[in-house]
Amino acid sequence: MLEADSALQPMLRLNDIPLLDIVVADFNLPDGRDLVPNLMKLRPSLPVIVLSGDPSALSLPCQADAVLGKPISVKVLVGELRRLLKAA
Repeated sequence: MLEADSALQPMLRLNDIPLLDIVVADFNLPDGRDLVPNLMKLRPSLPVIVLSGDPSALSLPCQADAVLGKPISVKVLVGELRRLLKAA
């Protein structure tokens, strides 16, 4: 697991983590809106879940595999993780 304060931090370390199974990211991180397009360029098959507490962000176009509103229940998050990992 890798935690970061911005979207740029994990992008810089992506090559160091070859066995990354899924990304769960907050849309409102500094530069968070750039994360999904950048990930898709480098690892197009990597599943991405985006979380946001901003209702208007949920309607924005996004290339993520799932966009979930916060607060989110553990049951919903685990369900999405299972669904995406099973499909991968």
